[in-house]
Amino acid sequence: MNTVGTKRINDPEVRRRQILEEAMKLFYEKGYDNTSLDDIAVSLDITKGLCYRYFSSKQALLDEVISEYTQECCADFIPILQDTTLSMSERPNHRFPAYV
Repeated sequence: MNTVGTKRINDPEVRRRQILEEAMKLFYEKGYDNTSLDDIAVSLDITKGLCYRYFSSKQALLDEVISEYTQECCADFIPILQDTTLSMSERPNHRFPAYV
């Protein structure tokens, strides 16, 4: 059974995503400096070694968290910024459907 917070998740991508999401939550709640890989592992009921299987360090995990967060936040903006049919002056003024 693949349930969050147990050791029975076999899909590596599901486990990786779970670690990322928990890290993002704890970094937000406690701050990066006050969050350890042990904290993340305990919160997920996994070993710290399993965290290292997916991320080489806490810094690498933070880098991935930032990358994921940035991609999520910018998903609506990137296509407009890459739209060559709009001039550079039109791009910032283009309406973003999710934000109107």
